Amino acid sequence: MVKTETIHMRIEPDVKREAENILTRLGLSTTDAIKVFLNQVILRGGLPFEVRLNIPNETTKAAMYEAENNINLHKFPNADEMFRELGI
Repeated sequence: MVKTETIHMRIEPDVKREAENILTRLGLSTTDAIKVFLNQVILRGGLPFEVRLNIPNETTKAAMYEAENNINLHKFPNADEMFRELGI
């Protein structure tokens, strides 16, 4: 297939550098990686990975609130005491 289309994008230098370092270790160029990504989009009919918000459930939200507000916190003088209390 003849390659006639071009994609131009701007990205933060640190992101580009870190990604290129990893891709080089994998034996891929940035262009190769983008080709793999686009082909996976076609094959899967969407993004080739899950895209979702990491929203904590109500139990986790309550625990986070308690921790932030020093509610129901148990303090131990050292790790050994904590493990002993937990039965570990």
